[in-house]
Amino acid sequence: VFLQGLLLADSPTGKQSNHADVERVREVADAQGLSPITLALGFIRSQGWIDEVVVAPTSAEELLAIYSAWRQPPAQIDWSTFASEDLDLIDPRRWV
Repeated sequence: VFLQGLLLADSPTGKQSNHADVERVREVADAQGLSPITLALGFIRSQGWIDEVVVAPTSAEELLAIYSAWRQPPAQIDWSTFASEDLDLIDPRRWV
């Protein structure tokens, strides 16, 4: 959901952090007045075929942020604009 945390990092590092597809997520979230976590979870909520989501918060604060974002109604966005076929981005096993 959060691309190994890459979409949520305040100061991401690595070549993926400057990837055009990651930048697009940040730009759309900012333009919509949403946090990246709310945008990411909004996408998941907008997918009728997804019944459950597994997240791995590392603190109570992160869990509360996830819960709060989950409760927000999904933004009315053309989600297809976020599609990426770049395996070097979407497959963390390829991150070097």
